[in-house]
Amino acid sequence: MRPYPSVSAALIAAVVAGLVALALPAGVAHAQLVTSRSEVLLNPSQAIDRVAEFVVRNSGGAAVQATVQLEDWEVDARGVSRWRQAGKVAGACGERVVVSPRNLRLEPGAAQTVRVTVSGGAQFPAECWTAAVVTPEEAPTVVSAAVSVYVTPTESTADGELRDMVVKGDSLEVVFANTGNRRVEIIGEVQVRAPGDSLVMVIPLEGTTVLSGASRRMRAAMPKLRRGPYMLWAVVDFGGAELTAVQAALEIR
Repeated sequence: MRPYPSVSAALIAAVVAGLVALALPAGVAHAQLVTSRSEVLLNPSQAIDRVAEFVVRNSGGAAVQATVQLEDWEVDARGVSRWRQAGKVAGACGERVVVSPRNLRLEPGAAQTVRVTVSGGAQFPAECWTAAVVTPEEAPTVVSAAVSVYVTPTESTADGELRDMVVKGDSLEVVFANTGNRRVEIIGEVQVRAPGDSLVMVIPLEGTTVLSGASRRMRAAMPKLRRGPYMLWAVVDFGGAELTAVQAALEIR
């Protein structure tokens, strides 16, 4: 069996997007909470990396009293994320991560440091995730801030596979499963090949982040092709030692 095609160099060089975003309420705020970073990375295997900090600043013109609490999220196969109570999502960190302080009072222009710590004695057979969410107590119009937290043990590995590829009308759907124990950033493409293995065109797949144990259905527009037989090769780079690929025959009549 011949090896599958490689992902094009240009596509591998593309910037991968897809970190989970927090949907913020609309409206003009009387005070604005901003954080010094959007992401915290912890490693329970290294003492120096079991603690991290970020700064919350009130950039508005009114004082604000706020709470800092951990919340989890889950992402479905279509890439839609939903916030959940901490400890209610499989794979999330739950009580294995703590934040301090949990209550803030910030005058206009003031800032305070928040510490994120891996709980002592906690076990991490796989990477987990959560978010430190900063929420005003008495000002619902104030935009909240959130910092994603990932706890990634040194021994965690990236792995994944393409499970399926289906043409549905004018769209193409490719299914990737993260079979490793850490999140992966994926980028890929579908190569359309004619008999004789000549390359007809390349259809890029949108890059995204897939949490450990999760699957993602990636869709792309199916281009118009002349009548005849074709072979579709979907190839995805997930950051592991090898690429993953799946093929499907296509007949245009």
